[in-house]
Amino acid sequence: MSLLEVSVEAGDLGPVIVLAGDADSSSVTQLNEVLIAQVSGRTRHLTIDATNLRSIDPATAQTLMLAAPIVMVRGGSTVLVNPQEPVLKMLNRTRTTEMFTIQSRTPARPANERRRPVPMTDHEQEPDWSVTLRRQPGSLSTGHAEGDTSMFEIICRGCGDDPALDHREVSAELQQLRGPYTLSDGMATFTRHNEVHNGTGEMQPGRN
Repeated sequence: MSLLEVSVEAGDLGPVIVLAGDADSSSVTQLNEVLIAQVSGRTRHLTIDATNLRSIDPATAQTLMLAAPIVMVRGGSTVLVNPQEPVLKMLNRTRTTEMFTIQSRTPARPANERRRPVPMTDHEQEPDWSVTLRRQPGSLSTGHAEGDTSMFEIICRGCGDDPALDHREVSAELQQLRGPYTLSDGMATFTRHNEVHNGTGEMQPGRN
């Protein structure tokens, strides 16, 4: 009997697959069927909510990864929301993390806090995330050609960063936090930064 609960919800930009419990080999078939059903149409934005996913095995990590390239070739992205540390470690060990944009929810900010409207892009999905580890976009400011690079960066709205701004348009402190990082270094910094936010709600940009 599978210990994984899988459900599908409708998101603003596309389907949201919600995972809860423990994922192992007994849940691969069920998860694969759900993923295929959601990407078999014209889905360009797929969200996987891993908030209540306690653990994951290599077979399940590979199953999750297989859906990402299908969405990617359509010019879209697959977002992994709020993965816990054991899940991140397994995805990193199986080298599947780089297929996702990782977003982390943090407590809501005060309603009176000033915030410039940000247009939705392929790197942005739901508005309730605060910390994101994403593949670094290529640009003149980073010295890369157009398109995404093999490096990663951290965008933290809780520290005042704006994902719509270019690297050279943010402060020196936010540039330091953004990186760039290799995948393994980015994962480690993302985890530490997110833990501090969740523990205190206060953090100075660039102190990770």
